[in-house]
Amino acid sequence: MSVKETILEKKEHKAIVFRMNRKEAASVARYIKDHSGSPELAFAIDVDTMELILQAKTAREEDFLLFEGEADVFDIEDSEIEEETVVEEEADGEER
Repeated sequence: MSVKETILEKKEHKAIVFRMNRKEAASVARYIKDHSGSPELAFAIDVDTMELILQAKTAREEDFLLFEGEADVFDIEDSEIEEETVVEEEADGEER
């Protein structure tokens, strides 16, 4: 008799999360659309302040968008490993 066991390995993934309301998300979408012709459009994260900075090379400093972030930890499934265990039975019905 053969029994298959599935082992899931989980890891923690640290991330900076930026939660936006509809108005903020619309601002980001509008900014990208307005500056899509820019030779350089950058999403940057300031690791000291945990702010998301969205800027285009052709934009003025007052046009930059800033969003406050927060640290969060996510559980992610890393890999799935299937192992097969073979269980042999003797003639009298006992497992070996």
